[in-house]
Parts: sequence; structure tokens; C-alpha cells
Amino acid sequence: MSYLPNFVHNDKINYETLIDRDNLVIGRCVLPKKNELFIHKHSLDEIYMITGGSGMVYRENKWVTVKKNDYFLIKAGDYHGAKASENEDLEFTYIFPTGKFGNIKYEPRSKL
Repeated sequence: MSYLPNFVHNDKINYETLIDRDNLVIGRCVLPKKNELFIHKHSLDEIYMITGGSGMVYRENKWVTVKKNDYFLIKAGDYHGAKASENEDLEFTYIFPTGKFGNIKYEPRSKL
């Protein structure tokens, strides 16, 4: 299990937690083209709202093509992840109904 920092900015992933309360976490993530967010699970429901670009989201044991304005409810305990397309970045908002972000345990499907 891993605890992730509130923000990471590098050439593979850019995310930042914008609202970090006990009862709500909202953040923004940008995956540069050809990069991905590792497949993982946690004990909380999460919502992904695709806000730009295109790519794929892993959920319900399969990759699904996504585009701007798509959204997904990811149930607690379900493995999920995301990856940008070959040609453009993937941008999405993540929402947790409880927090704080630093208390959310990420369980990767394989080693990070």
C-alpha cells in the first residue's frame, strides 16, 4: 500500500489536489500523451470526470476509450487506472467523498 503526495509534476504525470478536506477531495490530473496512471484500488469510491484530451480508463477489468465529458464512478475496491492516447494528453478531475488525500491508501495491482 502507498500513500501519495498531494501533488506530483513530472514528465509522466501531473496531478494536484485542489480541495483537501475530511469530507471531500477534488483534484486535477494530466497524463501527457503515451503515459499512464498505474492500475490500483483503494477503500473509497472515486469519480473520474474527463475534462480534456482522450485516452483510456481501466475499470471493471477492461480498458475503455474515453473523451472529454465522460465520467465514471469507481466503486471502492475496484481496480482502475488511466492512460493518455498516443496523440494527446488526457486530463481528468478526481473526486473522493472523504479525505484527506494523504490518508487514502493506494494499493497497486503490481509494484510501482
